[in-house]
Amino acid sequence: MLWGGEFIPGESLTTTVGIVVCFWTIVTTLSLFSRMFLLSLSGNKKSQPTGSDRSSSTPCSLSVFDSSLRLWSPNLNFEIRGLCEHIQLSEPLLLALLDTVATFEVCACGMECWVFRPAGGLFAYMIALALNAVRGCLFTCFDAYGSPCNPWYRFLAGKTEFIWVGITWALQMIGAAAALQFAQFWWSFRWTKFHALRDDLAKSVSATRFSPDPEVRRKVPPDLNVSPAVGFFVEAAGALTEYFLVSLSTCALQIWNGRDCYPSSATACADSATGGALIGYDNDERNTLNLSPTKMRIQLWVSYLIRLLLTLTLTSQCLALTGAYINPANASVQAWGVGGVPPLTHLLVYWIGPLFGVWVSFSLERLFVGSLQRRAPMRRRSFAVQTQAIGEAVELLPSPARSQMLRHKSSSVARSSKRTHSSSSPNLSDCTKSSRRGQCAFSMDDLNRSHFTHESTRKNSCHSPTREQSPSRL
Repeated sequence: MLWGGEFIPGESLTTTVGIVVCFWTIVTTLSLFSRMFLLSLSGNKKSQPTGSDRSSSTPCSLSVFDSSLRLWSPNLNFEIRGLCEHIQLSEPLLLALLDTVATFEVCACGMECWVFRPAGGLFAYMIALALNAVRGCLFTCFDAYGSPCNPWYRFLAGKTEFIWVGITWALQMIGAAAALQFAQFWWSFRWTKFHALRDDLAKSVSATRFSPDPEVRRKVPPDLNVSPAVGFFVEAAGALTEYFLVSLSTCALQIWNGRDCYPSSATACADSATGGALIGYDNDERNTLNLSPTKMRIQLWVSYLIRLLLTLTLTSQCLALTGAYINPANASVQAWGVGGVPPLTHLLVYWIGPLFGVWVSFSLERLFVGSLQRRAPMRRRSFAVQTQAIGEAVELLPSPARSQMLRHKSSSVARSSKRTHSSSSPNLSDCTKSSRRGQCAFSMDDLNRSHFTHESTRKNSCHSPTREQSPSRL
């Protein structure tokens, strides 16, 4: 069995942990510099995050690449920068290449985690997977998370065309195959007894998986130990849980913080400590809501760890059923043809299953999360309607009353140390503060009777992601 390996008691984990950390460091470093190089070829453009764009939570920086260039010779530095200026990668191609790098990184490091199964049992293996997941999210660039499910989600969200989904999948398969070759090269050194076991297993798989004799292919037990239908739903449930928990946790944080609704999406996940979730809210709004970057980072990491715990629990229960890959590229390079599993069955379980789970997650996000977003900020949205209508009502007051109110507003603004947003209507920050104490002179009933149109209110109202983006991506 590809994920097999019996626990070997009495073996020390110290050497194994050191070898695995060394491998992770090598792979992460290679991937990091590859990302920086690709970003430099894109013209050093940093995409502006949007509400439903995963790049909002994982922006990339070129500082590492720039600092590394300074370590090289000036001539080489000049040549590389000249090359970067002449080669401009389009955004879809850049994302496809970043997905390829991420797939290589995720698959290679995930394969290395296997050695903890014979070294420390299932619990040690789950801890290794958790640490690998945290390591991966720290270095994720934009929404390239190393799974073919991400381009598929981009397509569902209307962020890309299907042709680019196919191109990205092809490149990701190349990245996953390169990861397997790199990992096998690493295991061939047989650093520990557990790496020797993994090397023997890899050689057995390579010798049997493509054999024309079915009996030879069955010499290695398959990961799929249930019927194709059950395997399909297991992989679909894994993808559904992973992606929908992201949407749900994002929306829960928005409700908890009492903000204006920001389009919640699985692509706007809380997988980064960069504070990207604060994008879209100015400093005054953060101060009013008492949302510091540190506080938001804590919230994002807590939600991420909770989701990670739930995902690992599901993974531990499904390992014996399908291998719990939830990554079509990773499953293809490791489990294709192993144990005599037919190609169509493999495609149904390990490709169509996760993609179907992503589609269900996206549909639930539109229905359920969008509904929560429309309900959560109702009080604040009504307050925005109220204050906007107050401003319009001021314009209709008789001149003496209007002059008195404007003088009161001007004196209040002069005493205030905060900058207020300028607009064509009178500044309403003081009336907003007064309304919280019940001192505004206009009630909602009066405002409703005035039949004003509130254009700016529409900008603050909550919308489901589907209203902003036409679904045409997990």
